[in-house]
Amino acid sequence: MLGLVVTLVLIRAIFPAGKSSQGERLAGKLDRALVATPTVPMVAAAAGRRIIASEDARDEGRRMGRRLRPAFIDEILANAESQGWGTARVLRILEGRTVVRYYDCTDCRVRTPGLTTASECGFQAGYLEAAFARLHDGAVHVRELACRRLGDTGCEFEVVG
Repeated sequence: MLGLVVTLVLIRAIFPAGKSSQGERLAGKLDRALVATPTVPMVAAAAGRRIIASEDARDEGRRMGRRLRPAFIDEILANAESQGWGTARVLRILEGRTVVRYYDCTDCRVRTPGLTTASECGFQAGYLEAAFARLHDGAVHVRELACRRLGDTGCEFEVVG
């Protein structure tokens, strides 16, 4: 299932809407396959057919973050980038608080900015929460400070712990 979602995201990145009828046909087939699947993970909202509760997406992100055994913050960010979830960078680390910005957050990439008044980057927040908890060997709290869907330049998350 996750493979379908990742493939859909990659196809949409390679063939932007209106650029290739072949890419649009392939993306349409994947959209239909995802909608027909009973349990749809976080990025399936990319298809625009279903909006998944943010907590479900956060739980899926936590599952992915728990798979890591990072020794450095860079490993957490590199994994997110290698999985196609966005380009993440640390903006600052100060007094136990780390601010991470996703410049092309997967949760937002496939949604039109400005169509909501709430940020919904639950997958990214859950992933960062679990990965940083593994890194620090303890509980952490993640909150979203900015969201591209709300018109910000990127999605920013504050990791405390």
